[in-house]
Amino acid sequence: DLLKMFRAVADVRRIDQLGLVVPDVAGGTAETVVVPGTEELKQFGLELAARAAEISAGRVDPHDDNMLKITSDGRKAALDLRLVGLDPDPTGGKLGAAADRPLLRGDVAGRLAELRRRRETAFGQAHLRLDTGSTLPDAAVTAISRVADAIAVPLGEHAYPVVVGEGAADHLEMHLPAAARRVVVVAD
Repeated sequence: DLLKMFRAVADVRRIDQLGLVVPDVAGGTAETVVVPGTEELKQFGLELAARAAEISAGRVDPHDDNMLKITSDGRKAALDLRLVGLDPDPTGGKLGAAADRPLLRGDVAGRLAELRRRRETAFGQAHLRLDTGSTLPDAAVTAISRVADAIAVPLGEHAYPVVVGEGAADHLEMHLPAAARRVVVVAD
């Protein structure tokens, strides 16, 4: 149901339509680099398992902790322990193991900041941004519903509003320009 609601309000664009800067893959194909987990990462994994056991036993309010949060924390920790508030891997972790990668040489933080800056124009067109690592489905639906009646897709003379809600089809004429010849209705 959440995906249906998302599709009802999302203006999906392909990467080629956004003009994003995407680097070529060195060597032409992806390569898997296996990095052994540190003791700190293994200990954090045990903490995640304990949290999951508490949730399974029903001793935790889902708003305080849930499997989505645990999964997100695990992925963050596997990438870099600093993302979950722990000290970084002294060996450099995944970044240290991939030091021969062109995008990971030199000032990695600066490169990432530059990529974010270049993509901000495209990302800035989003009417809504959700933190999917900590947003429960009901909260996501509420957030989407709050902005859904105010979404307009700016395409110059081809601009159009996005109308979401029960009975929206009954009031289409309010939202259509007089010269409109086509309408797309998305329904369950």
